[in-house]
Amino acid sequence: MRTILLTSSHRPYNSRFLPPVLLVASFLMFSGCSYVPDALNPVEWSKDVVGWFGDDEDEEVQETGPDDVKTSRAGEGVPGADKDFPDLSSVPDAPSKGERQRIAEGLVADTADRSYSDEAPAAAAPRAVTPPSPVGDRVLPPPPSIPEPGGPPVAAPREQVAGESAQGESVAAAPSPPPSPSVARVVEKVSAPTSVDEIAPHPLEKFDASRTVVSTQVGLIQFGSGSAALSSADLRQLKQIVDSQKKSGGTLRVIGFSSSWTGDTDPLKHQLMNFDISVRRANSVAVALMNYGIAAKDLYVGAKSDSEPIYLEVMPAGEAGNRRTEIYLDY
Repeated sequence: MRTILLTSSHRPYNSRFLPPVLLVASFLMFSGCSYVPDALNPVEWSKDVVGWFGDDEDEEVQETGPDDVKTSRAGEGVPGADKDFPDLSSVPDAPSKGERQRIAEGLVADTADRSYSDEAPAAAAPRAVTPPSPVGDRVLPPPPSIPEPGGPPVAAPREQVAGESAQGESVAAAPSPPPSPSVARVVEKVSAPTSVDEIAPHPLEKFDASRTVVSTQVGLIQFGSGSAALSSADLRQLKQIVDSQKKSGGTLRVIGFSSSWTGDTDPLKHQLMNFDISVRRANSVAVALMNYGIAAKDLYVGAKSDSEPIYLEVMPAGEAGNRRTEIYLDY
């Protein structure tokens, strides 16, 4: 290890002269390195790049004005540059109160002195409409001549009728003869159609028992199983009932019934079948009574199915007794 000893013979240096010395040395160094080739100088690079865009500023661009006169863009000046800049502090004087009043009155509509012209505005001249030209001139045939009354029509000759038909003219037909008196009498005998109440009998629900003094069962018709046909004996019985009603007056009630027996089926179908056969039996008797002369307005017809049996149906005879139609005379 080396030891450096400072002896008193060395004088200490003064530090205040150091900055000027360093500054002078720096200038000398930069002056010695001032020459740098253009290829390695960044400043020259930037000049070349700026030159690419700066060359266009010196060129004059020719443009065509509105009058096909070419002008130079470089020579164009700023519009209004030759005029004085407006003074913003100069404001026009405000109008006086009288001028403002006159301006306001000029903007208001004159409702007092308005006047109207009596002359109507001239209407536009009507435009002439040209009618469409006809497709073809069609000549309508003359109407047929009407024969004058006074004598029987005279038949035209066959040749004349054939010629008129060929030309497309219509031949007047001879008037039809008046209807014969016999036909007129037959038409007069036809009466107006009768109402529904006069054609069909009353339903059984409309029968009012409180208005009846005497009610008697005058007939009983029995039927076969599932049948609504009437025998000759049944028809004779119904004929006698009609004759009796014509003598005593009053109304007739016809009520159809059925037995409770049917084939194997569900309960609803069982009821429908029994009610249907009871209605058919009542209608069969009612039609026969009207055929013998009973008026429909004097007849009440209904059906009650198997709701009112008169015999027990433990035996076939009981079933046969319940397959019936009852007839009542009420007056």
